[in-house]
Amino acid sequence: MRRADGFTLVELGIVLVLVAILTSLGALNLTWALERARVSSAVADLGALRGALIRLATDCEGLPTWSSTKDPGLGTKPSWAATCWRGPYLRTWPAATPLGGTFRYSGPTKTGKKPANATLNAEGLTTASAQQLAAAIAANFGTSALGKLTYTSKKKTWSVELILGDRQAIR
Repeated sequence: MRRADGFTLVELGIVLVLVAILTSLGALNLTWALERARVSSAVADLGALRGALIRLATDCEGLPTWSSTKDPGLGTKPSWAATCWRGPYLRTWPAATPLGGTFRYSGPTKTGKKPANATLNAEGLTTASAQQLAAAIAANFGTSALGKLTYTSKKKTWSVELILGDRQAIR
């Protein structure tokens, strides 16, 4: 008896398994690449915010002293800087980080005799995103610029801090 030309079910099954494995590896690599792109974008946003805050501090001889997830005076003229403001320093304050959280500015304050640093925080991050962002901040801005990594058990999210410096260091 002559065998018909074509593939057997076993051969087709092996090919389908190999295609499935290659597809899953490609999807995994795509997921990692997207996460790296989000982290890079968050670092770029932090760099832009940092630069804009330094320009504001240079023009106004200091930074705002409050804490907020809203614009601290980079896009619109704040009342405290009516005479010195030369902005806009930034088109708009980002509503969210590329990693799904929010950016928070915390101004320098005096705690006792030592002034506290002004900081930028990326809040509402997953564990993996926070770890990757912390590593990227250390690599791009130096380890001295990396502040606290804080876990909020109530929200089950992380916050990563970029230290801008105190009032004297920024001016």
